[in-house]
Amino acid sequence: MKALAFQEHGGLDKLRYQDVADPTIGAGDVLVRVRAAALNHLDLFVREGLPGLTLPLPFWTGCDIAGEVAQAGAAVNEVKVGDRVAVNPNLSCGRCEYCRAGSYSQCSGGGGWIFGHLIDGLQAEYARVPFADTSVHKVPDGLSDEQVLFLADILPTAYEVGVLNGMVAPGDVVAIVGAGPIGLAALLTAQFYSPAAILMIDLDAIASPDLIVGSSTSGIPGSAFALGLSISPRVLIVHPVNPPYLVPVVELVPSPETSRATVEFADALMQAVGQTVVHVRKEIEIPLQR
Repeated sequence: MKALAFQEHGGLDKLRYQDVADPTIGAGDVLVRVRAAALNHLDLFVREGLPGLTLPLPFWTGCDIAGEVAQAGAAVNEVKVGDRVAVNPNLSCGRCEYCRAGSYSQCSGGGGWIFGHLIDGLQAEYARVPFADTSVHKVPDGLSDEQVLFLADILPTAYEVGVLNGMVAPGDVVAIVGAGPIGLAALLTAQFYSPAAILMIDLDAIASPDLIVGSSTSGIPGSAFALGLSISPRVLIVHPVNPPYLVPVVELVPSPETSRATVEFADALMQAVGQTVVHVRKEIEIPLQR
């Protein structure tokens, strides 16, 4: 089969669409014919080289795909050949204490985040997916492959880390710092909880010209632009901003280069309105077993 592989670590110039060995599956695995794939930051880190990580070369990354089952192991019961599926990149063995508690990333039974760095990635014509009964999900025929692809990582991340941890509630005015892909996914999922308004905050220069349809003051200080999105009646991108009425702030950091500035901006924003910012620096307990 073909895969987007590399023979040595480095930049994009190291990638080759080349022949690699066909994967073989075990009793609990499925072989997925890949129909759509997305890029994850993990793919970049692994290709560029992670300290202490030694890979068999050639190697290919990827943990976000949509596809259809091409082959199913003898012990697989939840999906069958021909099913269109979404693959959860956070694999769950379904049996260990962490999986039973819903902490799949801490799976001690061989799962967790292993695609594209501990085992072969998914950016290939076919992909072996372990723990199929707990990690591969059949999808409705009405969804396109591109729509299914968003269910792999980006939408669940924005929803759990941003919207749920941000405790968005009806009537809130929500500020989302960072209008990148994760921020836009938070924009979509925040609307499940009927906020009064959603503010997308980013540098004007970062905003896509295709999204900006005209200027709008709406009582918001600073330069403000209404976004041409039908998903919300009031979605703004503003910078600078110091509104006195924001309630929850969701901060989703896209890269190490911007993380400090983004967190400091979110903190300053909340201090100005006397609220506590909810962001990825939330103190949590993570049991480390490996």
